[in-house]
Amino acid sequence: MRPLLTKQAAAELQAQIARIRENARAVNAARAAEAAEQERAARAAFTGMCFACRDTGYAHGSLATCECARGQSVATERRQRQIAAVLDAANIPPRCAAFTFASFPAKQIVAYATLTTFLREWDGQQGLILKGDYSTGKTGLLIASLREVASRYTGKSAAPIHFTTGADLLDALRHGYEDGTHSATMERAKHVALLAIDDLGAEKPSEWVIERLFVIINARYEAQRPTFITTNYGLEDLEARIGPRILERLMETSRVITVDGPRLRLRPHLPTSGK
Repeated sequence: MRPLLTKQAAAELQAQIARIRENARAVNAARAAEAAEQERAARAAFTGMCFACRDTGYAHGSLATCECARGQSVATERRQRQIAAVLDAANIPPRCAAFTFASFPAKQIVAYATLTTFLREWDGQQGLILKGDYSTGKTGLLIASLREVASRYTGKSAAPIHFTTGADLLDALRHGYEDGTHSATMERAKHVALLAIDDLGAEKPSEWVIERLFVIINARYEAQRPTFITTNYGLEDLEARIGPRILERLMETSRVITVDGPRLRLRPHLPTSGK
């Protein structure tokens, strides 16, 4: 069988390939030198703080933030917007929306230090029970807690945190039979990443109430999804209102913190009858 190329033709082809490669290297080197000279000139003309991002905060030609001070500021602002979006979708009432740990008026109580430590060490699965007398700041501490954990849920789903009261949740389920939203309300309560129920136990107990609550709490228990609650009742009284099966699941998966402090809600002065 005759070879496709003679030795001389093969040698000439190899030499041609070598010349092409050398020309390509020369062209690339010239382009690199030209680009380097353009960057040197641009740097010399630049009067801002960070040439890498041209003071935009974003790496040149990218959506990634720069490592400079402006980039860190942009990253912080982006993070704050993401957290705000999570909280805006959480159904927090306007009156409570501004509650933070910084604004809590009774920082000296044991519950404040215990709760902030709990959140620093939170594993993303453990639930929380804030119990204590009315008007001691449990709702404020609950909202502040949601603010602290909101950053864990940025970018994960449209509404990863849902805040409700026990009474509002059950009212929504009752009305859902009429307007067709019962299933959607149940699914959200069972599957939202973090469910916060304020004032659990205030609703009048009944077989239907306990059964609906059990479906929700048990689904979250099985899926290891955290539930944060507040209640004005002690654990024994709460058990009588929501049933032992629900309380057992909450107790097994939650940190219980007693909020024992001064009354924070001012009581209005009641006028006398004049008699």
